[in-house]
Amino acid sequence: MITRKHGIPHQVRQGDVFLDPLPTPVSPSAIPAPTEDNRVVLAHGEVTGHAHAIYDPSSVALLSEGDGTFLVGKKDADLRHEEHAPVPVKEGVGYEVIIQREYREQEVRRVLD
Repeated sequence: MITRKHGIPHQVRQGDVFLDPLPTPVSPSAIPAPTEDNRVVLAHGEVTGHAHAIYDPSSVALLSEGDGTFLVGKKDADLRHEEHAPVPVKEGVGYEVIIQREYREQEVRRVLD
């Protein structure tokens, strides 16, 4: 992950998962999301069965509030996927998790990974 001046991370993408750094902390009213098979899963691959996941659940917090999903680094970790290079998630940084969508024949849906 490349950082801007003053240590602010750039946006990063891993396949259909986009991590957009937040300028402010995540709201304290955000609800923690459950872990799955001792990992934090941001997105499942519908075609391959692979997942975009962090394999140390203690290193991040995955939170939801309203329609938003947010990831907060508690310590440095890597977002991993079987078909992509690892993406570092930095300690102390909050990200909005955005899953890419596609538009087909009057329909909006998640991109199939």
